[in-house]
Amino acid sequence: MLGAFLDDSGTHVGSPFVVVGGLLGTDKQWDNFSEEWQARLKAPLPGRRAIKNFHLSHCRRHWGEFENYNDAAIDHLTYLFRHIILDSGLTTIAVAVDNVAWTDLVTDTISHVLGSPLELAFFKCLELANGLGQDRKSPESVSVCLDEGTEDRLRPFTDSCTQNRSTFPAIETVFYAPVEKVVALQGADMIATETYFFNQAFRGNPNDPPVSPHFEDFRYGENSIGLLINREILEETVSRVKSCIGQG
Repeated sequence: MLGAFLDDSGTHVGSPFVVVGGLLGTDKQWDNFSEEWQARLKAPLPGRRAIKNFHLSHCRRHWGEFENYNDAAIDHLTYLFRHIILDSGLTTIAVAVDNVAWTDLVTDTISHVLGSPLELAFFKCLELANGLGQDRKSPESVSVCLDEGTEDRLRPFTDSCTQNRSTFPAIETVFYAPVEKVVALQGADMIATETYFFNQAFRGNPNDPPVSPHFEDFRYGENSIGLLINREILEETVSRVKSCIGQG
């Protein structure tokens, strides 16, 4: 069985993008990842005390456990955690939904069909995870874990997805867990947050976005899959939904 761990980013009010992203891999890959991640939490940098949770946005903003880290320390620590993901060989998956376009295009009637931006991003991540499970030489089922902070917004939706096995035949189960206790979700947070930061930069300057060097290995990595549901895609989707329900 494969394990997929997913987290969200950009779900706050006024966010330009809603993102779901994370990591997928085998038990062996996850064992290696967990061992290295936990070791880094215990000894983040020379002379620094252990941290409970590597939360990328907190780290970047010098919040909480990272309050006394300077920019150089934050950059180096991010590098070290990033390479745990890269060295593990885990596949990164991420889906971003243009929330500004969503607000402009998706009416209340249509939202009953499409759900919320978070549900759409999660649905597309499930599609990617399902495809990766089925595309292997020996198809494998996939167990999906989500940050328990999303449960109140996603539980009815995830239940309906898993009950319809014909849509996602490789998805065995979807469950929720706390980020503080499941380090795989901290890795998922890193992917979701980096994807959110990248799409913010891309919106500001699509021809030459000022991309964080920490995102480059994920952006172009052979084990990375990403999808942006932009205004053009949403316009086409909304048009199809209106046609199906007899609007427009």
